[in-house]
Amino acid sequence: MRYPDGQPIAPLGIGSVEHLREHDALGHSWESFAVEAIVNSSNGNATPAFYRDKEKTEIDLALRFSSGAIYAIEIKASSDAKAKKGFAIGCDAIGATQRLVVHSGETDFTSDEGVPRLKLVSALKRLPQ
Repeated sequence: MRYPDGQPIAPLGIGSVEHLREHDALGHSWESFAVEAIVNSSNGNATPAFYRDKEKTEIDLALRFSSGAIYAIEIKASSDAKAKKGFAIGCDAIGATQRLVVHSGETDFTSDEGVPRLKLVSALKRLPQ
């Protein structure tokens, strides 16, 4: 799409893929997309929540399944980005039985801390049904 003067329409002023990769909105957009996909794939078998304590320790998505399993999920736009220290603290606080980092990359791997770092499709397959 283009404006009447021929310039490309660039929401948020993002005019190229390179600029998109550097823009703050990418992380927020990816997180929203991933949360929605994960919650929808739980088929009503989980109660979703966001966790933040008074020290601002956060978990992007916590899922409590009817089986009693509690999944703590950190969502990152880049496969290189690491979960912050607060993620582990939050996981302990909510009694997480599973910890996952979901990223937009192409490869699944495990962090040095032993936390699976999964592309979205792999994370969806890992959830209880």
